[in-house]
Amino acid sequence: MKKIITAVLAVSLLALPATASSNQAGTAADPLITQSYADGTYADSVVEAGEKLINSRIDAILMGLGGDLTSYDGLELRRADIWKPLAAQVGSSVTLVMGSSFILTFGNATLDIVSGEVIDVATGQSVPSGSALRQLARYFCVEDTVASFKSKDGITFMVEGLYSPGKGVSATYPVYDDVLGLEWYTDPAAFVREQGLYHDSDNASFRPQEVITRAELIYALWVTFGRQPSDFEPTFQDLTEDWYTPAVRWAAEYEITAGMSETEFAPMGGVNREQFAAMLFRAATVMGLDVSARADLSVYSDWETVTDWGFDALSWATAEGIITGMDDGTVSPLEGATRAQIASVIMRYTDGEIAVG
Repeated sequence: MKKIITAVLAVSLLALPATASSNQAGTAADPLITQSYADGTYADSVVEAGEKLINSRIDAILMGLGGDLTSYDGLELRRADIWKPLAAQVGSSVTLVMGSSFILTFGNATLDIVSGEVIDVATGQSVPSGSALRQLARYFCVEDTVASFKSKDGITFMVEGLYSPGKGVSATYPVYDDVLGLEWYTDPAAFVREQGLYHDSDNASFRPQEVITRAELIYALWVTFGRQPSDFEPTFQDLTEDWYTPAVRWAAEYEITAGMSETEFAPMGGVNREQFAAMLFRAATVMGLDVSARADLSVYSDWETVTDWGFDALSWATAEGIITGMDDGTVSPLEGATRAQIASVIMRYTDGEIAVG
């Protein structure tokens, strides 16, 4: 176990003579090296050499462990063959074993060494248990090591090798400029991008807190249920965009939505929670899916604000866990449904895989 640390330290210590002689650097006694060179180019080359050494040891360790290793010392392990970006909520922890490397990219976390040793690749020094991790420093777990780090606040990090994520740890998806990777809607945002759930899925911004429009929602439902073709010609006079017209035709044909009137669909109008539940309920019914579950809405303090036409749909959505009550004990049927909320609901309903039915 000591041989990795010894090797890295040996490489790191090569820098010491240059640093020690830097008091006379650039003089006749020491004409070959300057302090700036020692602190810059020379130090960087030492770190690079340490990186190469660690990388070779990672490969050797992982090959020795076997390609099918899924557990170690009672831990259920996952494998990251390349650097994998992850996020951890406050208080969440990640455990790593021999051969793993990790880098804290944002936030604050503390190292806990169960057994073995963890080294800071840049310095070649062993890192004591209880230490605060340095951002952007690379850490490596040597042989026979089990170590973890715990998030003191929301963190993002990268891991390579074998690791065991705790509750509250999820993959980050740097696909939108307004999704950091620590938010509750991080995975739904990735789902939107990967599945093309929204017509603007490839845009730079996710706009999570915006209330979803009727056009966006009908398009999302159309995608969810397999982009069903329809030649139906609705009487709506305000369908001005090609991207949502096929979805509206399908929705109108099967009465998933009746529009605001016979001639007005109102594509840019907002959608509330009750309206979304009703549209999803009707679409699931049309596709022949089971919509028999019902929940007792009277447990919510504002249940009497649910409309008659939306009652069954909201009761079904609540029973299925598709829509949940708010923290204040309300079901909030008239509250606007945001793009992040709709993405989360559809991801849960489809188990993250479109299309259903």
